[in-house]
Amino acid sequence: MDTSSLPLRTLILAMDMGNGYINGQDFDVQPFTIKSQLGGYEVWQVINPTGMDHPFHAHLNSFQVLGITGGDADYARLYTTTPSWKDVIVVPKMGSVTLLMPVRDYAGMTMFHCHILEHEDIGMMGQWEIMGQGDTMGQQGTMGQPDTMSQPDATGQPDTMGTMPNP
Repeated sequence: MDTSSLPLRTLILAMDMGNGYINGQDFDVQPFTIKSQLGGYEVWQVINPTGMDHPFHAHLNSFQVLGITGGDADYARLYTTTPSWKDVIVVPKMGSVTLLMPVRDYAGMTMFHCHILEHEDIGMMGQWEIMGQGDTMGQQGTMGQPDTMSQPDATGQPDTMGTMPNP
């Protein structure tokens, strides 16, 4: 699948002074929100500039791992050469993962977060608002933060969630 025309999301995980953040936003204070349109695919790049691994978990839609930088080379090879649907991936310390994220089957609010419970509890969590048919996406994310979505074209998208694209 050619992913070059798909919307690209960048999420940066961070910790500081007992708080966790995604894109500089603490869930308990001002949650980072992604707005997506139901019925396609997006590419999510999750960057981890911290000194420890973070298992990243997305609720609702499983994803495929397109690439991993940093961490153990054998782990990266396993996850990038054996296509399968995942809902958790370890983002290596000082590394990143690139994910093919389907936006299928459900319109509404869901979550993504670090799967270390203490990190989730201190704010390393975000909201994902999936807009259904007829819903409109504003130019801003919640709380006045810009939404980082670029406009995709409609080429190369698989017909069903059950069909595994070849990244």
